[in-house]
Amino acid sequence: METSDRYLIPASDCTVDNSHPKLGKSSQVWPYHNANCELLGFICRFDTPDGKQILPRTLWATETAPDGEWLWRGFPEPRPLYGLDRLAMYHGTPVIVCEGEKAADAAEHLVLGYVAVTSPGGSNGAHKADWSPLAGRTVIIWPDADAPGRKYAETVAAILHPIAASVTIITPPDDAPPGWDAADALKENWSPEKVAGLLATATGATTATAPTIKRSTRSECSSSNWQEPLPLTWESSQPRPYPVEALPPLIHDAVVSYQEYGQQPMALVATSALANVALACQGLADVARDPQLVSPISLSFITIAESGERKTAADKVFSAAATEWEIEKYKEAQAEIEKVKGQLEAHKAKKTGVQNQISKLATDMKKNHLQLETLEAQLEEWDTNAPRIPITPSLFYEDVTQEKLAEKLATGWPSAALYSDEAAIVVGGHGFREERALGFFGFLNRLWDGRNFKRDRISAQSCFGMGRRLTCSLMMQMSVLRALLGVSDGLSRNTGFMARILLAFPESTMGTREYRPGMADNPHLRAFHSRIRALLDQPLPVQDESLTLVPPVLALDAEAHALWIAYYNDTERQLGKLGEYETIKDFAAKSAENAARIAANLHIFEHGAMGCISVGTMQRAIALAAWYLEETKRIFIHLEEPQDIGDARLLQEWLLRRGGQSFTQRDVMQYGPNLLRKNQARRLRALEMLTAHHVIAAETKGSRTAYHINPALTDSATIATAATVRARA
Repeated sequence: METSDRYLIPASDCTVDNSHPKLGKSSQVWPYHNANCELLGFICRFDTPDGKQILPRTLWATETAPDGEWLWRGFPEPRPLYGLDRLAMYHGTPVIVCEGEKAADAAEHLVLGYVAVTSPGGSNGAHKADWSPLAGRTVIIWPDADAPGRKYAETVAAILHPIAASVTIITPPDDAPPGWDAADALKENWSPEKVAGLLATATGATTATAPTIKRSTRSECSSSNWQEPLPLTWESSQPRPYPVEALPPLIHDAVVSYQEYGQQPMALVATSALANVALACQGLADVARDPQLVSPISLSFITIAESGERKTAADKVFSAAATEWEIEKYKEAQAEIEKVKGQLEAHKAKKTGVQNQISKLATDMKKNHLQLETLEAQLEEWDTNAPRIPITPSLFYEDVTQEKLAEKLATGWPSAALYSDEAAIVVGGHGFREERALGFFGFLNRLWDGRNFKRDRISAQSCFGMGRRLTCSLMMQMSVLRALLGVSDGLSRNTGFMARILLAFPESTMGTREYRPGMADNPHLRAFHSRIRALLDQPLPVQDESLTLVPPVLALDAEAHALWIAYYNDTERQLGKLGEYETIKDFAAKSAENAARIAANLHIFEHGAMGCISVGTMQRAIALAAWYLEETKRIFIHLEEPQDIGDARLLQEWLLRRGGQSFTQRDVMQYGPNLLRKNQARRLRALEMLTAHHVIAAETKGSRTAYHINPALTDSATIATAATVRARA
């Protein structure tokens, strides 16, 4: 905040004209975002006859202009770093610090597995920036090849040295011209091997002392003898905040207002809302990423949450409009259905009479052939013109086999959802048994891709489905996800079924949800439900009585398409060996398509199935798709977490919740986490792990051993924070 009456605010509209009244159109613009992907402002470059000029552009609000006005004014101190959104996206990833936004962008492409950042204000602005987001990170500084560049690097290193895990500085090549930086290396087409060689020149690293396991005397347990506690993490284990600000206002307000009451994890609530948006929108349009890449906009979600997380409540709230609409449409058609059922009974009786006549006349076919031909033609005409029971919307399926789902979709309502707030019912059902899973996964893939399907079975009704859409939203425990991934030795992933899914594994809020009174009428939810109903009320674009969907195709406008291509390329670069998404390349390869699908759903929800998808909508969609992709990476890291680390973290959180007081093994056996009470081997390994990480120290006096907690963890603020973390873990 610069003054009492003027303050910097994030921008809600990213489409800003950065032309300067005197300098004209900017030649290059670098947007600055915060960790929640909100736009904070721009750094703009202008190429003039007198050389380049770099100017900041930020949005400032006053009492008379609360929505803000764009000014050619710098960020208030401490200034934000360029790349905060990437830092938040890649939690725990090592960092490259460059001098200038252009160099940082270049380093982002050159140095795989690193996040590139810089500070605004050039080489003299390092001390005015907020470097705290780099706390605990491994940092390499890539200076410009000149004296100001070296000074900038040394200033940044001095600031980061007390808070970063390590800080090193690259030595530019001896033959580099003055001012040479990462942008020049990119222009010179440096190979990965050459970049790796440059990184190897980095010097000035600080290394932590390796932990040792030992028994401590009472005097050694004094605060002056403790080493800094080491974090108990398995690679990157902490989730990013859900980018709820990326949701359009109507969805955002419904999600936030309900979450304040229900207190479920934000990602769980938001995913439930998005699944219902997809159900309402998927039949109204397809989306084109280019003229050849046209796809449905159906979405598939899996949310991982344990029992007691209020999954059912969230799912019930956000599917209420679709559920009520489905029931109302059935009731409206009930009279017509009963009427047609009566007509069918009469038709059946008449048909049986004709069949009986044919049977009698067939005893002498030569004599009765003319009558037989007349009756057979009559029978064929009756079959063709038989009364048809009106098709009413059937939107939700749960415990269903592949055959039954195919039959229902092919002969019934063309747009539906496979929903379950307890997906153990689905995963443990008949359709996901090992001998049947391959067919079910392939069938669901076909629906996601929008392809036709045909079912020819003796034991099931034959059917042919064209133009059908299916959204999936499954909520399950981590153990159920493990079971799903383990079906038929990983068939769910090998067939590409899992790769199409947007995964979420939010931190639990159980233990923090003190009672809050609900609202008799939540206007934000009412507005959300009203929009869902309005979309469901729109006639589906079908071409015949079979209700075959032929949706119009939404295109991306020029800016949205350019942004989508950039996201596609950025993701693709990280699929290769040593790339960010090497271990989840199947998911990452689908992320750009999911971003386009999300964008189409958001566009339809806000504007209907017409017009072009704007760059603002695509920015929202990419922020959401990138979050789910990063979540997927974190989930698969979690699935590989060694048991010892998980047990040690569980024990540490329990110790901090009880106030950080000293304890014995008997205390853990009687009152500790259930997983460790009766399993001595796991309990001992957890204690050894905590000792090695300087969280606890053992004091032996005679035959009794007591454990003490590191004083750095036991101040009241830390304990309160740890209690919250434990409740959410």
